[in-house]
Parts: sequence; C-alpha cells; structure tokens
Amino acid sequence: LILSNLRHHANEQSKQQLLATATVLARQTARDFQSIDLIEANLIEYMETLAIVSDELYARAMVGRGIHLMLKDKISGFPHIGAVMLISADGGLINSSQAWPTPSLNFAGQDYFEALKANPRLSSMLGEPTRDRQTGVWTIYFARKFRGSNGEFLGLIVGTVASQYFEDSYGTLARGIDESTALFRDDGVMLARYPHIDSFIGKSFVRNFPDGMTQRSGTGATAQRD
Repeated sequence: LILSNLRHHANEQSKQQLLATATVLARQTARDFQSIDLIEANLIEYMETLAIVSDELYARAMVGRGIHLMLKDKISGFPHIGAVMLISADGGLINSSQAWPTPSLNFAGQDYFEALKANPRLSSMLGEPTRDRQTGVWTIYFARKFRGSNGEFLGLIVGTVASQYFEDSYGTLARGIDESTALFRDDGVMLARYPHIDSFIGKSFVRNFPDGMTQRSGTGATAQRD
C-alpha cells in the first residue's frame, strides 16, 4: 500500500510538472506569434498611410528594393522570424524580407490564403506547416489580411517561423529519451516536435490529445509534453 501510494504521488507530481512546462511553453509561443502579428499590423498601418486602396496599387507600390530593406529591418530584432512577405490578391509574392530580387512565387492554394480570401470575417490565420520553397525547411506561416477601405480583399502580409526554432527550444528542456514535446495548431495539426519526426509534421492528431495535457497559446496553437 505504501509503495502504491508513493507511485501514485510520483505520477501526480510528474503530471503537474509536465503541465506547468506546457503552460510556460504555450505562453512563450503566444509571445512569438504576437510579435509577428504586431509587425504585420504595423505594415498595414504604413500601407494605409500611402492610400493603397486597391490590389493593383498594392502590387505596384510595394515592389521596390527600398520596401525589401524596410521588411528586413522590421524583423531584424526578432531572430525567430524567418521572413515577412507581402502577397497579392491573386497569391503572387510582391516583396519579401528574405531575398532580393523578389523570386517569382505564388501562394494561392495554401490553406491560409484560401481561408482568408474566402471568409470576410476572418482577419488572420495560422497556416499548416509546409516546406519553404527556397530553403526546404518546415515552415509555419502566420498570415494577416490586408483589406481595402470597403473591406475588399487586397492581399496578405505573412510572417514565417521555422519549425526547428521551436524544436531546438524544446530540446533544451528534454529530461530523457522517452520524453517528447510538440506544438499543435488548435485543430490538431502538428507544427513542431522534439525529437523531430518528419512524417508527423503537418498531420492532424486531434484525436490523440489526452485530456488535461494541452495548453492553448492564444494564437490557435497548443503545446503538449509527453
């Protein structure tokens, strides 16, 4: 009986420690995505001061090298942000902090692009992780809609974070080879995991969530430790 009670106490203590760690990680994740959201909101305010009121004007006004340098400067103090991109109403890449000259890329068909374009009430979205077309690494996309004065869809501002950024952070907290830490979107899609299992990234595990083991970050993401 004593041994059984000790085992139960140890299990409960371990659960509480894991839950506390998941809570801290979820809050940190929220701060990481909130910094992207603030940059995107600031860019929208800037473009509104330029009186960009149509998708054609958006595509013309934001293509220059000066805009590219401004985007680079916007994210220079945030090492977790891989890039910030300006995307047109048809999905074309207008400009990016990542590369100059701007590569010819189109993001139409991506889940965040289609959802934000189709739903007038949706203003921002955390996209499924996909492999970056230039670097090949798993990348998470946080997109904010850019609207015209009448609410029309002009395009998106998109910030990116590599899944590896979260995985490296989780690796520093690992206490044993049997312990794992994962980040999920609120629909169960896995965004990052330590130890990394490539085939898991981007898949939905909503049915695998044990009760009480997930903590919402406030940005449509959850953190889980096992």
